[in-house]
Amino acid sequence: MIKWNDISDKHSRFFEGNDENHTSNNYTEALEALLGFLKSDILGKGNSQYVDLFFLKINTDSGRLIACATTKEKYSAGVADGCCIRCQAVQNYWYNLDDSGVADDVFEIKITEHSKEIGAHFKKMLNENVDEIFAKCSVGDATYWIIGIEPNDIIVDEKLFDEND
Repeated sequence: MIKWNDISDKHSRFFEGNDENHTSNNYTEALEALLGFLKSDILGKGNSQYVDLFFLKINTDSGRLIACATTKEKYSAGVADGCCIRCQAVQNYWYNLDDSGVADDVFEIKITEHSKEIGAHFKKMLNENVDEIFAKCSVGDATYWIIGIEPNDIIVDEKLFDEND
């Protein structure tokens, strides 16, 4: 059972998920936990009554996955409601690459590709839950970002609810 700790600041509602029994070794399980918490405790509350930006930030070096719902305007001011959870499988990918001697541009390309894969999986999950998301909050012409390790490292910037997904 994941315990969600409130680590909010005065502008954003933010929660950190901890499971004292184990750290998720499967990124699908971690993404499901993030989506479940977004739907139950973030969307439709606080700053997330209207959203036009969803993003998943993937810190491959620490294994931390961060999911947020906000508006582009609020994000530019540093405001985003969301949650994070640590996923050992994400961190293992980073260290396995490093241990195997992969370096420099090849390392960055492989990390970016892996982050895109994880992010595409989360986008698919969001799209599969579109009815429930729209029932909980007003959603504008939503954008979906996958953000890499660096704060402004947007590696995917696309429409969220795409009929082709």
